[in-house]
Amino acid sequence: MAELKTPYKILEIPIESTEEEIRHAYAQHLWTMTIMLGLDGKGFLDEPMLVLVDRVAKHELDQLLRHTELEGALIAAQAAESAKDWGQASAAYSELLSSLPDNGELLDRVGMGQANDGDLDGARTTYDSLVASKPNSAVYWSHFAGVLEKAGEVEQAEDALKKAAACGPKEPSYFLNLGRHRRSRKQFSEAEGLIDIAVKAGELMGWQAIDPLFEYLVLHILAREPGKLEADAERIRPHVPTDDDGRAASFCAAHFYRLAQEVETVGGDQDARELIRLGKTFAAPTGAMVGWVASMEASGQAPKAKGIGCRGRGAVGLCVGIELSFRFWAGVGPRASRVGDGYALRVSFD
Repeated sequence: MAELKTPYKILEIPIESTEEEIRHAYAQHLWTMTIMLGLDGKGFLDEPMLVLVDRVAKHELDQLLRHTELEGALIAAQAAESAKDWGQASAAYSELLSSLPDNGELLDRVGMGQANDGDLDGARTTYDSLVASKPNSAVYWSHFAGVLEKAGEVEQAEDALKKAAACGPKEPSYFLNLGRHRRSRKQFSEAEGLIDIAVKAGELMGWQAIDPLFEYLVLHILAREPGKLEADAERIRPHVPTDDDGRAASFCAAHFYRLAQEVETVGGDQDARELIRLGKTFAAPTGAMVGWVASMEASGQAPKAKGIGCRGRGAVGLCVGIELSFRFWAGVGPRASRVGDGYALRVSFD
């Protein structure tokens, strides 16, 4: 029989866990999952953590889970999500609301289902209601931002992200969301300030501090400041564990190589080689990346035009390529929704 998927089961902790116990369990769990998913380019798992440290979202989730008589219906709704039958999933969660009216977890799932099914007007109505009744949830505001951005309401999406960041606790992901939004609008100075805030918040969360630090690399490539890349790499280095047989270093190096590939495809050969050089200071390339790195290094012996290749068509391509390299995934199972261009750790609907 299928089993109900919850953030507690992902972290292997009981529902009665304290915030300190949740953070501890998350820190232990994250590294294993980062290695399993991150080396395939799928990023960091933060959604379970964000739900459980968001007091409003956690309260709503706990309220739902304590109604054990609803477990069968929840499993069926999750099965619809897994099958990407978004209309059925949304309808299933809507039906559950008759047993637990105004439950934030259920409304959130209804809204995600509507948006994934293409019903952006319905999703907006759902999230309007949700944030009106639960205005202090960063998770709900962040998900609402995803709906607004998908609907092309960029300014409103940024307002929603600001409200998410203001709700607290100061988790790095919400400030990264804002930073990426500013970066996509070429407001590089403002973006860097928000990344700085995310880094300070991330320092409280161990390995997760790596995530915002990689953002400096992306920002300085797009801002045409390749001279800052080495300093960016040195910011990352102290956060890389050295007692794990080199797995963490290999993971970080792989990020450099993947980003180098995206930069190279739009004409930024010189900057791609710099990223390769920096990546190799963490770990040598492996697998299919070995041949590509060797060819790039060999081609570097011939004179090349200077510049980061971020101009004209290349500028557009580079922006798109970097976003593809740095897509992050939120959650596991039914909550594993891909995050779209410009945002991280919020749900994108596509």
